[in-house]
Amino acid sequence: MAAGSRLGASLSVKERRLVDATVALSGAPSGPLGFLAAPTIGAIGWPDLTQAGSVAVPRHLRADITDRVETGWVQAEATLRFHEHPVEELALLGPVQATQASAGWMGLTVRGAIAV
Repeated sequence: MAAGSRLGASLSVKERRLVDATVALSGAPSGPLGFLAAPTIGAIGWPDLTQAGSVAVPRHLRADITDRVETGWVQAEATLRFHEHPVEELALLGPVQATQASAGWMGLTVRGAIAV
Protein backbone atom coordinates (compact mmCIF):
# COMPACT_ATOMS: atom_id res chain seq x y z
CA MET A 1 0.00 0.00 0.00
CA ALA A 2 3.03 2.26 -0.37
CA ALA A 3 3.10 5.29 -2.63
CA GLY A 4 4.35 4.37 -6.09
CA SER A 5 3.23 0.73 -5.89
CA ARG A 6 1.68 -0.55 -9.11
CA LEU A 7 -0.79 -3.39 -9.50
CA GLY A 8 -2.18 -5.03 -12.61
CA ALA A 9 -4.75 -7.65 -13.56
CA SER A 10 -6.27 -9.21 -16.67
CA LEU A 11 -9.63 -10.84 -17.33
CA SER A 12 -9.54 -13.73 -19.81
CA VAL A 13 -12.20 -16.02 -21.20
CA LYS A 14 -11.14 -19.26 -22.89
CA GLU A 15 -7.50 -18.14 -22.98
CA ARG A 16 -8.33 -14.83 -24.66
CA ARG A 17 -7.81 -11.51 -22.86
CA LEU A 18 -10.84 -9.25 -22.59
CA VAL A 19 -9.74 -6.57 -20.11
CA ASP A 20 -6.48 -5.24 -18.68
CA ALA A 21 -6.49 -3.10 -15.53
CA THR A 22 -3.66 -1.18 -13.85
CA VAL A 23 -3.57 0.74 -10.59
CA ALA A 24 -0.84 3.10 -9.33
CA LEU A 25 -1.05 3.97 -5.62
CA SER A 26 -0.48 7.57 -4.52
CA GLY A 27 -0.19 6.80 -0.80
CA ALA A 28 -2.76 9.49 0.15
CA PRO A 29 -5.58 8.31 2.46
CA SER A 30 -8.87 7.41 0.82
CA GLY A 31 -11.93 5.24 1.40
CA PRO A 32 -13.69 2.32 -0.25
CA LEU A 33 -15.61 2.97 -3.47
CA GLY A 34 -18.53 1.33 -5.26
CA PHE A 35 -20.26 -1.64 -3.71
CA LEU A 36 -17.76 -1.63 -0.82
CA ALA A 37 -18.73 1.90 0.23
CA ALA A 38 -22.50 1.54 0.62
CA PRO A 39 -25.14 -1.19 0.78
CA THR A 40 -25.83 -2.69 -2.62
CA ILE A 41 -29.26 -3.90 -3.72
CA GLY A 42 -29.59 -6.73 -6.22
CA ALA A 43 -32.58 -7.90 -8.25
CA ILE A 44 -33.38 -11.60 -8.61
CA GLY A 45 -36.23 -13.44 -10.24
CA TRP A 46 -36.22 -14.43 -13.88
CA PRO A 47 -38.86 -16.27 -15.88
CA ASP A 48 -38.60 -20.05 -15.78
CA LEU A 49 -37.71 -21.02 -19.36
CA THR A 50 -39.09 -24.52 -18.76
CA GLN A 51 -42.57 -23.09 -18.01
CA ALA A 52 -44.15 -21.63 -21.13
CA GLY A 53 -45.84 -18.30 -20.41
CA SER A 54 -44.31 -17.90 -16.96
CA VAL A 55 -43.81 -14.34 -15.78
CA ALA A 56 -40.80 -13.11 -13.83
CA VAL A 57 -41.41 -12.19 -10.20
CA PRO A 58 -38.49 -9.88 -9.35
CA ARG A 59 -37.38 -9.40 -5.75
CA HIS A 60 -34.89 -6.88 -4.42
CA LEU A 61 -32.34 -8.05 -1.86
CA ARG A 62 -29.29 -6.72 -0.07
CA ALA A 63 -26.54 -8.70 1.62
CA ASP A 64 -26.89 -9.36 5.37
CA ILE A 65 -23.34 -8.48 6.42
CA THR A 66 -22.57 -9.43 10.03
CA ASP A 67 -18.84 -8.63 10.22
CA ARG A 68 -16.52 -6.38 8.26
CA VAL A 69 -12.75 -6.00 8.68
CA GLU A 70 -10.70 -3.64 6.54
CA THR A 71 -7.32 -1.93 6.28
CA GLY A 72 -6.70 1.70 5.52
CA TRP A 73 -7.49 2.71 1.95
CA VAL A 74 -5.20 4.74 -0.33
CA GLN A 75 -5.96 6.83 -3.41
CA ALA A 76 -4.91 5.48 -6.77
CA GLU A 77 -4.98 6.15 -10.48
CA ALA A 78 -6.49 3.38 -12.58
CA THR A 79 -6.72 2.43 -16.24
CA LEU A 80 -8.95 -0.06 -18.03
CA ARG A 81 -8.36 -1.38 -21.53
CA PHE A 82 -10.93 -3.51 -23.35
CA HIS A 83 -9.67 -5.84 -26.11
CA GLU A 84 -11.49 -6.76 -29.30
CA HIS A 85 -13.12 -10.19 -29.26
CA PRO A 86 -15.09 -12.05 -31.96
CA VAL A 87 -18.03 -12.79 -29.61
CA GLU A 88 -17.82 -10.73 -26.41
CA GLU A 89 -18.93 -7.09 -26.72
CA LEU A 90 -16.91 -5.32 -24.00
CA ALA A 91 -14.73 -3.51 -26.55
CA LEU A 92 -17.88 -1.75 -27.83
CA LEU A 93 -17.77 0.34 -24.64
CA GLY A 94 -14.94 2.26 -26.28
CA PRO A 95 -12.32 4.12 -24.27
CA VAL A 96 -13.14 4.16 -20.54
CA GLN A 97 -11.56 6.53 -18.04
CA ALA A 98 -11.55 5.87 -14.30
CA THR A 99 -12.53 9.03 -12.41
CA GLN A 100 -11.71 7.66 -8.95
CA ALA A 101 -9.78 4.69 -7.64
CA SER A 102 -8.67 3.41 -4.26
CA ALA A 103 -7.00 0.28 -2.96
CA GLY A 104 -7.28 -1.58 0.33
CA TRP A 105 -8.10 -4.95 1.83
CA MET A 106 -11.48 -6.04 3.17
CA GLY A 107 -13.07 -9.17 4.57
CA LEU A 108 -16.84 -9.63 4.94
CA THR A 109 -19.06 -12.20 6.59
CA VAL A 110 -22.32 -12.47 4.66
CA ARG A 111 -24.98 -14.35 6.62
CA GLY A 112 -27.57 -14.30 3.84
CA ALA A 113 -29.86 -11.83 2.09
CA ILE A 114 -32.51 -9.41 3.34
CA ALA A 115 -35.56 -8.44 1.28
CA VAL A 116 -35.90 -4.67 0.72
